[in-house]
Amino acid sequence: MFVQGSKDNLYPLEKLDVTRKKMKSRNELHVIYRSDHSFKIAKKHLQAIGST
Repeated sequence: MFVQGSKDNLYPLEKLDVTRKKMKSRNELHVIYRSDHSFKIAKKHLQAIGST
């Protein structure tokens, strides 16, 4: 299982997709929308959705 931030600049989703396709074992991807590599979400986005 992979958990990835949609705004991860250290290992972009496109690169992870290539890696996952090469794997022989079953795997899943769970994307955390608008989060970075550390799963941080920009404060302005949280304010926009009323989470702060």
